[in-house]
Amino acid sequence: MEALAKRGKSIFGCDISNEIVRTNRMHFPCAEFEEVDVSKETYPSGKCFDLVIASEVLEHIQDWQLATKYLTTMSKRYILITAPTAKLHPIDRMIGHFQHYTLKDLKDELEKNSFRVIFYRYWGIPLHALYKYLINLFYYEKIYDAFALKRYGIKEKLISQFLYYLFYVNDIFNAGSQLFILAEKYNK
Repeated sequence: MEALAKRGKSIFGCDISNEIVRTNRMHFPCAEFEEVDVSKETYPSGKCFDLVIASEVLEHIQDWQLATKYLTTMSKRYILITAPTAKLHPIDRMIGHFQHYTLKDLKDELEKNSFRVIFYRYWGIPLHALYKYLINLFYYEKIYDAFALKRYGIKEKLISQFLYYLFYVNDIFNAGSQLFILAEKYNK
C-alpha cells in the first residue's frame, strides 16, 4: 500500500471488523479504511475503484455469490481474487471457512457479473500443500492456538519467517490449492 501511495495512487480498504479497520487506519495512514460487510453492501457512497482485491475473503462468507456481486459492483475495471481450492480440512472450518472453490465456480460467478478471467494461477505445490497436510494431521487445534490466539514469541516469529521464505519455492510451479484470479470488466 505504501509503495502505491508513493506513486500517487489512492488506497482504500475495508473489513467487516471495526477493530481491524481501526488497526489498519493506525498502521497505514496512507490509506482510507471503512467498515464494510461485502456480503451485504458495497463501499460507502457507491465508491468504485480501478482494482478491487479480495484476498482470502470469499471462503469466509456463506453467500459468496452475493459477496462477489458486491465486490464486482465496486470495481470499474479489475478484480483480483485469491481463494483456496482444496477440500475443507478441520483447521479450515476452525478458522471460519464455509467453502473452497473451483476455477469454474469463481469464473462462472464473475461472468454473471460482467467480468471475464484474463489470468489465473494455482499456487502451493509442493511446500504449502505439505504444510496444510501436516498441520491437519498433527494437533491442528494446538497449532491454531499457538499461531492465531496468542502473541507471537521468538519461536513463532522464527517459524513464520522461515515458512514465509520457504513458500517462495511454490512460485516455481503452477499447481496447488490456492487460486489467484484476475478478471476484467466487460460490457454486456
